Amino acid sequence: MSNVTAYVDYFRQLAVRHKDILHDPLTETGKGEIKRKRFCTFGNNEVINGLRTGISFPALIIELYDNNLSAESPYDIRQGSKGAFMVIDHAVENNFADEERAYATAEGIMYDILKQVWQDHYGPNADRCTTPFKQFKFTCDITPTGKLFTNEYGWYVQFDFDLQNTIDIKEPPADGTFIN
Repeated sequence: MSNVTAYVDYFRQLAVRHKDILHDPLTETGKGEIKRKRFCTFGNNEVINGLRTGISFPALIIELYDNNLSAESPYDIRQGSKGAFMVIDHAVENNFADEERAYATAEGIMYDILKQVWQDHYGPNADRCTTPFKQFKFTCDITPTGKLFTNEYGWYVQFDFDLQNTIDIKEPPADGTFIN
């Protein structure tokens, strides 16, 4: 399984299993009810222009990760990754009390997700082989966010991690990759 597939699926499964989200994966291919689509990926431009896909709320939305190849020497190249997710909920337009409720709902879910990530990596029954992360570094920046999209509010969480399956940059490409 590719790193990106494992990363997306890990968060998808959190969205499927969380009691307040209950995402239906069938909705990702146009099947199922849109009210059960509560997970997707997003890019930077979508925060400004709106999501390219319709979703319902509360929702878990993840940003694909960035890799930083840092090298102590040409023979010691390390791959540090940074990812992000948002948990957001819809609020009634121009209703401060409902905005506060949306922030509170999203905050509770966001901390549930971080708690589960910790359990998956460092808890008593942790099996890190089942996650995309070799190490999830709890150096998270957590920022309130809103008004987004169609009046959504919640929390944006950035985190650092090491991928379970790193690519050895020093290893030559497989025979036949480049045609001579």
